[in-house]
Amino acid sequence: AAVLKYEVDIAASNAIGGLNGRQLGDVKLVVQRVPPQMITTLMAPTKTGERPKPPPHDPEQRTRVVHLRNAVLEEDLQDDELYAELVDDVLTECGTYGDVDAVEIPRPDGDEKHEAQGSIFVRFGDELFAEAAIEAFGDRSLNGKTILAGYYPEDLFKEKRFDSTPLPPVEAPQEQPASSEPAPTILAAQAVAAGVAGIGGVA
Repeated sequence: AAVLKYEVDIAASNAIGGLNGRQLGDVKLVVQRVPPQMITTLMAPTKTGERPKPPPHDPEQRTRVVHLRNAVLEEDLQDDELYAELVDDVLTECGTYGDVDAVEIPRPDGDEKHEAQGSIFVRFGDELFAEAAIEAFGDRSLNGKTILAGYYPEDLFKEKRFDSTPLPPVEAPQEQPASSEPAPTILAAQAVAAGVAGIGGVA
């Protein structure tokens, strides 16, 4: 994982220009600025023994895993029978787009809400099946909320890590007003290898 902090904005721009899209073996780097609302979380130190939260991922980077947000009602997670019916419904619905390998629907642990609660994660047998599902769910809503469909890193799915947040769309850089003390700039380096989107180290 690599989250880079620069004291001067021009240095961050140079890093993006020099690293973004660079091929390192079979790994392609995707480097962009970290959204302001994510800086505190990414730069916060972790407690001893605490597993750090995975960095944000690119929901447009194709994988076999589909992440559906705003796709689950809370009552379906609380009741075991309703939850089992939900899993069956997801398997049936997603099975119309192609082979489904696995389905994960995070549930609360007692009174503690899961960070990814309200989401559904589906791993298909092929990226083409995942693409078809994303297109199908793109214009749907549930309980007045739009269902947001995107890709999710396969390595995190395999590890049952469902707390990675999607990066917002990349925006064109804007000119910054001159300042004697420019604010530090935070970058996220994202590596893409063998169809899996994750965060990779930068040598």
